[in-house]
Amino acid sequence: MATPTVRATAFYAAFLSSWFGGSFITAALILCPVWGWFADPKPFLACWFLYGAYRLVFPITESEAFKKRCSFASREYFDKFEMVYDGVAQAELAGSERRLFGFHPHGILLCGWTMAIADERTHAWRAAWLATKWVTIMPLVSEWMVKLGVQAVQSDNFKKLVKSGKNVCMAIGGFEEATYFEHGKYKVFLKGRGGFVKYCLKHGYRIHPVFTFGEERTFRSVNAGLRWRLLLNKISLPGVVFLGRWLWCPFMPIPDARLTTVVGAALDGMPQIDEPTRADVAKWARAYEDALRDLFERHRGAYAADGDEATLEVL
Repeated sequence: MATPTVRATAFYAAFLSSWFGGSFITAALILCPVWGWFADPKPFLACWFLYGAYRLVFPITESEAFKKRCSFASREYFDKFEMVYDGVAQAELAGSERRLFGFHPHGILLCGWTMAIADERTHAWRAAWLATKWVTIMPLVSEWMVKLGVQAVQSDNFKKLVKSGKNVCMAIGGFEEATYFEHGKYKVFLKGRGGFVKYCLKHGYRIHPVFTFGEERTFRSVNAGLRWRLLLNKISLPGVVFLGRWLWCPFMPIPDARLTTVVGAALDGMPQIDEPTRADVAKWARAYEDALRDLFERHRGAYAADGDEATLEVL
């Protein structure tokens, strides 16, 4: 069994405690008007006011120094974490523009995506890392995520970024991909995910499929009640039930996972089309799926726990 260093364990404990603590605090503050029927809502409203004032006085900004301080976690927590470039040189990505990196699979807590943010090799991409807007505004967790360069994945912000030409990294499958997670299974969710293709065509972006082998082994999962858990996705919540390293601390990933993030080459021959049609979007969405499958199949023998027996399910 892999034994993470004390500081890497402390890092994850602090980071994930802020994630879940912030979620509970936000839920409590959002529900305070309902609770007002049973209790005085003034303390909750005062908390919202004080937190808003704090963010105005002490705004959080992206910090390269903070990223570097966090980079050790990828090397010291998991049994292995590495990044592999296939068909594109690492040096080629430094200083380039108009690239979108589509990360898969989402997993429970996007371990591969999060490790890549803090990894020194991706800092040269100068990319915006997109996630649900909640992690950029929730108390506690936003203190981490915004400093790491995470921005809201919402449509208006995404459109603004691609118009500017900034590189973008995002988990294409979103919460649906997280909800379909099964321990030891390779699943990605692409149904109805053509929006990013449309704007990449419109603004001349190159799309790189990215796959993290080992993400499927970072948590154990409860797979019952899928239909009901998918309903949570409709209100921007991941429908996941999981267990990590310890029963008493279930949100800590399993450190035995061997994570290898493979960055694929950009889709070949993707044009810039000022007004892409549905047929254009469908064509290049299929090309993206084909490229992702090809990336998986060519590297599963080396990096998948099941070797050449591993199969990718595209939902």
